[in-house]
Amino acid sequence: MPTRDTPKKTVLTSDFVGKTLRILGPTILGIALGVVVSRLLLSGYFSQWYEITPPERISRFVTIRSGDLWAQAENGNLYQCRGIECRRENAAPDTPQEFELIRPCNSEWPILSPSTHPPASFVDCRESVTFFVREAYALDRGRNLWYWRDAGINGEMWLAGWCSIPIGAIIGLAIGLVWSRRAKGKVQNRSNAAG
Repeated sequence: MPTRDTPKKTVLTSDFVGKTLRILGPTILGIALGVVVSRLLLSGYFSQWYEITPPERISRFVTIRSGDLWAQAENGNLYQCRGIECRRENAAPDTPQEFELIRPCNSEWPILSPSTHPPASFVDCRESVTFFVREAYALDRGRNLWYWRDAGINGEMWLAGWCSIPIGAIIGLAIGLVWSRRAKGKVQNRSNAAG
């Protein structure tokens, strides 16, 4: 036999479920957004291209080994570039190392995505993949040399990538709490207006 308390319990239960959903909904959304941002950061979508200024204008790439580029200048001089630093060398190694993958830059990777600000047009672009390090060198039509390094895997973006998930959860929880309090205030205003 139902008592007078039954409707009150139903109201309390539905209020609890509504309040829980108002808090958890944005929190789950924040976690999902944090995962997406984390994935983008760790995949290299925010790593930038840098222009390198070797002492002479480069005419062609010779080889890449362990992420270092050997390039030939227009007058025949050979330069070894490690990241954004270039120095003159006498000879280049014959082949890449066995554990290194050298390939042309692939537009499917984040290397050439608009968020990395790649060179507008290039004559040659090569990517070097060694264990967890991805680097690329590009030679644009003006014979300017460019360098890109995936900062997401083991660089500056690594910590930011992993921190974006809990930060998204905290922001989502904060939004959920504010939303829940605003909804509670609206319900109280309606009951005060009705009463």
